[in-house]
Amino acid sequence: MLDKKTVYAALISLAILYSTVSVAQSSGAADQRQNRYHAVKDVIFATPYDSLPYYKVSKALFKSKEKGAESRLLKDARRTLSSSDDLLSKDRGQKLLQANGICFAGEWVIDQGSTFSGLYKQTTRVPVIARASVSFSGTKQNERRALGLAVKLFPNDLGPSPSLNIFTLHSVGGVKTKHLLDLSLDNEPPLGRIPRFQDISTALKLKSELLKADKEAGSATPSVTFRTVAPLAEYKEQNTIAPRWLRFSAANKIRIDKLDFRDELRVEHYPNGQLIYQIEVADQVKQKKSKAQWQTIGQLVLNESVTSKACDTQLHFAHSKN
Repeated sequence: MLDKKTVYAALISLAILYSTVSVAQSSGAADQRQNRYHAVKDVIFATPYDSLPYYKVSKALFKSKEKGAESRLLKDARRTLSSSDDLLSKDRGQKLLQANGICFAGEWVIDQGSTFSGLYKQTTRVPVIARASVSFSGTKQNERRALGLAVKLFPNDLGPSPSLNIFTLHSVGGVKTKHLLDLSLDNEPPLGRIPRFQDISTALKLKSELLKADKEAGSATPSVTFRTVAPLAEYKEQNTIAPRWLRFSAANKIRIDKLDFRDELRVEHYPNGQLIYQIEVADQVKQKKSKAQWQTIGQLVLNESVTSKACDTQLHFAHSKN
């Protein structure tokens, strides 16, 4: 018998990886930071959808068309860990996971002091591009939705260097909830309820392939259940002090009643046209994350939003090695 923890770990790997079916395209190593941020934003916001599409996430997408060939998921996992490009060219026009999403432009604002270094320091202000998405196919209030939020930061003097990326998720299996703003998201999400996934052997194979990609990339602690947020602490620092966990919790008190999460999260529904998340961090403790001492250090202020083909198929978030 396959134990539930093994199956859950496989499903966590699917949700966290944010894989896409795409071919890497250089964003231009010579770009300066000012141009880089605006270039990415311009692509994402250029052609909004006339109406919301619905992309179905299916295990059939993970398989290679050629018999005996490596799966698409393994290839994408390798690329996600190796490519620092902010934008990818389209392939079949759908992500393997997190296919339905909404993108944002805004700012990472740290206004509280802490012991953490780099971009966690007080007075830090950095422009961001972010994407909220659901892991599987459920987008509506009457469906279980596994909400994720990925954030791409562009420090002022980044120059030709890659953007810095972080990944958070509410839970692997998702939940039924009227408002997604009621959910917090972090970089080591709980299991939640197991989603429908009839082919367990496929889930186990996916877990194996994602872990393989992490090992090949040279991760010191390969994992398919955790994604580090240390690179933000390492920015322009020799002596790095990084949190173990990062969490986003909605600061907005108002709730919008919309059937699809992409309509719920549009910034124009909120006061001053701003969707705001508190940035909370916690250090490593001997106990589990449930015992962590969370500290609010700032806000993720999202003041522009769009649903577009480029948001769903071209925006790429590079994964840091653990």
